[in-house]
Amino acid sequence: MMMRIGSPTDVLWSALLNSDELGYYLEENQKRLGQCYSFLTKWLKEQGIPFREGNSGHFLLADFAEIVKRVVAGQDGEITTEQEVELLNRLVDGGVYLGPGTSY
Repeated sequence: MMMRIGSPTDVLWSALLNSDELGYYLEENQKRLGQCYSFLTKWLKEQGIPFREGNSGHFLLADFAEIVKRVVAGQDGEITTEQEVELLNRLVDGGVYLGPGTSY
């Protein structure tokens, strides 16, 4: 989607794209994203949490439905938005942010 960005953001992006350091930045960013992706997918597999394999960017879709059922709902059945928010709030309290499924 094409849209205008704010002037400060425009200045920062322009400086980055015109920088002699762009090659290093892109290489280092790719390396770090790869390390984080490997760490996260290993952990998700160890926990038995299903997820979709990523192919680019810094996002990963994981299915925490069973965690919500075990930790918050304490039962089987349909998960409510309130129960999902409860789990997300617990994670934020522990220093972890996950975007809610309702956002996607």
